[in-house]
Amino acid sequence: MSASLREETGDRPLTGPGGPVRVLVTGGTSGLGLAMASALAQAGAAVALTGRSGPRAQAVAADLSGAIGVELDVRDESSVTRAVDEAWSRLGGIDMLANNAGIASTMHRARFVPYGPSRAGSEALSRIMAADLRDTGVTVNLLLPGGATVTGMLPLDAVPEGRAFLDAAVMGPPVVWLASEDASGVHDERIVATDFAHWLRDRTTERRS
Repeated sequence: MSASLREETGDRPLTGPGGPVRVLVTGGTSGLGLAMASALAQAGAAVALTGRSGPRAQAVAADLSGAIGVELDVRDESSVTRAVDEAWSRLGGIDMLANNAGIASTMHRARFVPYGPSRAGSEALSRIMAADLRDTGVTVNLLLPGGATVTGMLPLDAVPEGRAFLDAAVMGPPVVWLASEDASGVHDERIVATDFAHWLRDRTTERRS
């Protein structure tokens, strides 16, 4: 995180009235999910990260301060229910969901049917959820990398020569901010990680004016 961005967001630990902010990160064993889980854990949140392999999720979580690993297969409704129940029980509740499993910037990549259309559908679903949950106290926001990102869905050997791809760590600062008190009440925003510092400065300026 840059010095200027640190001034905007502060360097406070992610804590709430009852202790650390409790975050469930789906698809947290690699790529964007791991980048977000790592940033949140480093910022002091209590993180439950999930993966289709329970042992892998536990092994990845063991390297993060205060994190736990939970088996979750988003294709299986009963697996989702069990994972949420386990995360809730072990964390003592859930304050934030980073609904990341399967999400990456490959909506236009050849041979990725039906993956790409399903991601576009996920974005539409989030906007609908935001509309449905308005004024309930539950906030819904979209956080996107801002371009093709090197993840498990886009390995390094798929990067054409001379073209730069984003590092998944770009998701860290905005997801930490979204988990903080500073984002309280922020709802139905589409935040692009590569433009986050500029977006936040504009928002801060507007609120002060």
